[in-house]
Amino acid sequence: MTTTVLRRAGAALALCVACIGNAWAFRDDTYHHDAVPLPAQSRWMSTLHDTTPLNALSVPGTHASAARHGGDDIASHVLTIRQQLDAGVRYLDLRAQLWWGNLALYHRNVSQQGSLHHALKEITAFLAANPSETVFVRLREESVPHSTSAFFASALDRMYPEFGHWFAGPVRLDTPLGSLRGKIVLLRQYAGNTRFPAMDFARDFIVQDNWHVDSSWWLYRKWEAVKFQLDASNRLQGTLPFLNHLSGGGGVGPWFVASGHQNPRTDALPQGSNQWRPWSNPFPDFPTGWCLPFACEIDYEGMNRMATLAMRNNDALKYVGIVASDFPGSGLIAATIDVNRTQAKFVSAKNGQCLDLEGGVRGRLITWPCHGAFNQRFTVRGASIRVAGKCLDVTGGQATAPIILWSCHGGGNQQWRVEPNGMVRSLMGNQQLCLANVSGNRVELRQCNAGNTDQRFASRQH
Repeated sequence: MTTTVLRRAGAALALCVACIGNAWAFRDDTYHHDAVPLPAQSRWMSTLHDTTPLNALSVPGTHASAARHGGDDIASHVLTIRQQLDAGVRYLDLRAQLWWGNLALYHRNVSQQGSLHHALKEITAFLAANPSETVFVRLREESVPHSTSAFFASALDRMYPEFGHWFAGPVRLDTPLGSLRGKIVLLRQYAGNTRFPAMDFARDFIVQDNWHVDSSWWLYRKWEAVKFQLDASNRLQGTLPFLNHLSGGGGVGPWFVASGHQNPRTDALPQGSNQWRPWSNPFPDFPTGWCLPFACEIDYEGMNRMATLAMRNNDALKYVGIVASDFPGSGLIAATIDVNRTQAKFVSAKNGQCLDLEGGVRGRLITWPCHGAFNQRFTVRGASIRVAGKCLDVTGGQATAPIILWSCHGGGNQQWRVEPNGMVRSLMGNQQLCLANVSGNRVELRQCNAGNTDQRFASRQH
């Protein structure tokens, strides 16, 4: 009897240890609550073709982008605006309030200890250093106990002589990226007329902002709203631009909506929901936590990770619009960027031809005049580049071998990274080899050299 009990207890303990290890595995690169800057993705838009229209761009963004003060119930970020831009964020949500003649940055009536003027200085300094990029700025007049909207517009106009030439305009839904580079696209959410050209935020965008999360129990409702918007944006691409807020708060802190963690730390464990599979399953998409021999707890999961997995695991997802989050990690930012490279043509800067799998999908990688058939359509997801369910592969892992398609296995010879300058780097070995259009239409691996146009490719879906 005692032996049987001990065996069962030992089995339960082993399962619990295994599942606690699984809980630790939930920590990843989608949530970032540290002052340490994220890896640079400062020029990723340079890898997109100039013809890409505004309403086909998938853009990583931040909600309440200047909100770094006010405690865990208010703050949405640790990183500065410039650090967010350097990390790849291209949509900023700025809220301002007129204070003694100046536009001060606020979030929910909490001063963010900065001004709109300073934020614009940060943005324009970034664009001056990275002229291939475009920054979308939603400007919202926060609650106004000290002013009227007319005064807000007047204060904004006073900044026009200094910043006016940085703003793109007029901008339409089909405006190509090539005419927006080095510019700010203003999304207006304030009353009164100003000299700044702007799109109307309420009229020109389809927005999901189901922000109120009354308690941890409501987190799954938030996920259902986010998931619905991801699906709708993909189905309705080419209509209006979409904006999907992963952010939320109210009864819980923004950090919890972003992470699902027990506390705000980047490396904190997931919070358990006190729900169990298979007895009940009110949160079917949320992950399994620790287990007993007969059931497993369900953990809460943050919107950053849930959205990242939805984008990484769907090779048919071609458009998600603007994805605005709190405390985004590099993985969430990269996953949003990669959606622009779904079934995309990769156009060589050397000869204007497209990467092509010779003779369909059984031959080696070459360049060929662009025709857009399936053997010229490449999907980037994480470290893999896929065509028709197979992965781009360096034959036998040999640097001088042909580059072909092969069944996906995740080995080093199938791992790639699209660099911000359009180079496609192999992650096998010492990671110093890149795709190169060496002569004629041959494509081989060569020592990476950012100065060579034969190693740069721009992705184009259209």
